Amino acid sequence: MNGKTLIIRSASMERLDACAAALGGIGGQTDILTHAHFAQSIRDNYPSAAVVEYPFTGNFSPVKMKRLARKGKLARRYDRVIVLTGNISGAGHLNVLRAAICFGPVEIFNVNNKFLAKNPVSVAGEFWGRILLSPALFFATILLFAVGGVVLLGCAAHNAQRGTWPGKK
Repeated sequence: MNGKTLIIRSASMERLDACAAALGGIGGQTDILTHAHFAQSIRDNYPSAAVVEYPFTGNFSPVKMKRLARKGKLARRYDRVIVLTGNISGAGHLNVLRAAICFGPVEIFNVNNKFLAKNPVSVAGEFWGRILLSPALFFATILLFAVGGVVLLGCAAHNAQRGTWPGKK
């Protein structure tokens, strides 16, 4: 591995072990960002890596990760940022990917043990797409229920007038 690498442990420890094997080991130019409850285990298994504890609860956040960089716990820039995922595409890891693109070129390490480059524009596009699409889906659902309700009431009124109500002979 050339240059400084950041591995964000956003999936299981098994994924970290698989990533280490795929990289041919984890050396001294590697920082591993993890939540505090896994930090000691990673220090024990990868003593040459710098383990950075994410001191916050919940998801990895771009704002909080930049705060760690300002405090000197993370480098401001990496040559390679690897996000561990528990699936093939990285779906469900949008928050981590958004945080990762702030620190350098991003790759996901997927369950097929493959490194896939992630384009910052596609990550940003997915984020904004979700932001813009959520209200549209909400209002579309409300509209569908409203229209469906009117249609059902109209059918019921029509059947009642004709005397063809279900169960009536």
